[in-house]
Amino acid sequence: MTAQKIPMLIIILIFCLIASFDCERRFSANTQTEKVILARFDPAAWLPETVKVDRQCRRIAFLTRSGEKKRVVIDGRAGRDYNQILDGTPVFSPDGKHAAFAVLTNGSWRMVYDWIERRPYRGIGYGSPVFSPDGRHIAYNAVRDGRWRVVLDATELETFDSIPNVPVFSPDGGRLAYLGENGKKTYAVVDGVRYGPYDGLDPATRFFAPAGESFAFAAVRDGVSFVVWNGEEGKKYSGVMKGTPLFSPDGKRLAYAAKTGEKTVIVVDREEGAPYDGIGVGTISFSPDSRHLAYLAFTKFGEARSWRLVIDGGEQPAFDAVSYYAFSPVGDRIAYAARSGGTWSVMVDGSKRGAYDDIFTVAFGPKGTHAVWGARSGGKYFYVVDGKPGEKFDSLHPGGIIFNPDGDRFAYAAADSNGAVAVLDGRRQEPYHDVRSLLFSSDGVHLAYIAGRGEKWCVVTDGMPGDWYDGILTGPGGLYFDGKSTLQYSAIEGEKIVHVREVLR
Repeated sequence: MTAQKIPMLIIILIFCLIASFDCERRFSANTQTEKVILARFDPAAWLPETVKVDRQCRRIAFLTRSGEKKRVVIDGRAGRDYNQILDGTPVFSPDGKHAAFAVLTNGSWRMVYDWIERRPYRGIGYGSPVFSPDGRHIAYNAVRDGRWRVVLDATELETFDSIPNVPVFSPDGGRLAYLGENGKKTYAVVDGVRYGPYDGLDPATRFFAPAGESFAFAAVRDGVSFVVWNGEEGKKYSGVMKGTPLFSPDGKRLAYAAKTGEKTVIVVDREEGAPYDGIGVGTISFSPDSRHLAYLAFTKFGEARSWRLVIDGGEQPAFDAVSYYAFSPVGDRIAYAARSGGTWSVMVDGSKRGAYDDIFTVAFGPKGTHAVWGARSGGKYFYVVDGKPGEKFDSLHPGGIIFNPDGDRFAYAAADSNGAVAVLDGRRQEPYHDVRSLLFSSDGVHLAYIAGRGEKWCVVTDGMPGDWYDGILTGPGGLYFDGKSTLQYSAIEGEKIVHVREVLR
């Protein structure tokens, strides 16, 4: 990312509190552009770091100052003044139908849900609220009379001395889990059922399988660690690796790393694998089809370590270091970065490719036919697709390389002394001072990205820059294709913020 005078979101322009929904339509040879004004500017009030856009790019929310107080503005509608508004709020539900924020008023905290103030509390937990993935439910932590509880929709659940984590919904939105602490004991609460007590639980526990049908978590009691899977306690170990257990994509398998004596083992579906001196933290992964499990393990030789990739218990060749591995989308191929001495290579289906100073990513295209990795040699950075190195640059954008859905086209952002460019199918596009947020249309025909020049920003589609704006909002609800040829985003234009819809011809 290159330096710029105006950050994408923190733009020194301010919304006013007057809503307007004027619509402008414009036609060109290749594009039909429609702009709808969401709000206008007042340079004295807006807090730009608070801007939120919903995922459908149709709604916008932010905070403004009002004397010593603050107020929320959603879709141009301003709420009342409050002494304080909880950091991170307002937030939109995933479906964009609801908005919520927490406020301090008259000495009490309240959750405001779709402009309706709910019951008062002494405090509301940071990270609150959370919406279920389907947008139908809302949950948050709140304290009254020294006791914390999760509030699910309008219902208060069991109370505890403290609740150390944000409530977690299952991916289908139908289940809820969280942790509760009473004294020195910790409990897991899943669908209203309390499990425990335990001496410790990881507050970052995600609990649920991808479809939500199973749950699991690691716990500690009386100095030993174990995994609880659907309420059943597993074998006891001297430790369970942080970040595990984890479910396979189909939710039918469970894996975690456990310490037994001086060794570490991988436990898959309650079966232990071979012991190693150590397992790389965060390296355990199922293939997308759930049939295979891989991880990085090391064996000590005095002060030295020998690393290898292990797939379904089968050891791959040993190296001085191994990092960045990836399964193909159907799980039938695997590639990983490995170092011997000071030279890095990429192992693709067991075959060594290239010699580099460093490797910083390894991936496959959507259909698994193309293997790609990012490399550095001689101080320059470049991508290698199917063993063929691309053009070398001073830097590559951290957004990485993307493929179209068919996997036959690729693009990425890079920069050198000539400026920042998008590279499409190995060919650099027009230079700008910044390029980011590359995106293919669903049919793979169109490529769009955000580009900056001077203090202005535009969206470039198929190599053609669109209208120039004072800023383009990024993050969830930023640039996205709605169908094969309709591009949507929100932008700051003069003294207003607009929703832009471009229909590509």
